[in-house]
Amino acid sequence: MFSFQCSVNREVNTLIEHVNQVDVTEHSKLKSPPLQTARVIGHVTATMKHPSMHGLKLVVLQPLDINNEPDEFPQLAIDPLGARQ
Repeated sequence: MFSFQCSVNREVNTLIEHVNQVDVTEHSKLKSPPLQTARVIGHVTATMKHPSMHGLKLVVLQPLDINNEPDEFPQLAIDPLGARQ
């Protein structure tokens, strides 16, 4: 088990080193924006919503940097999967 754990740690460290070396301008070549992790820090109660948003929940997200520290200002998002229940 110990050798397996060391092997996994080595692979994770190699992956982290690779991610840190990636040129951040490379994402402009992608068709979709890069993944941004965030933490749900609250929910929004709306007295009026556009009819197309009926039944969808609104949440307040705090974007996180690579170290899971707050990055940028909080953002409003639609939570179609009910992740904040």
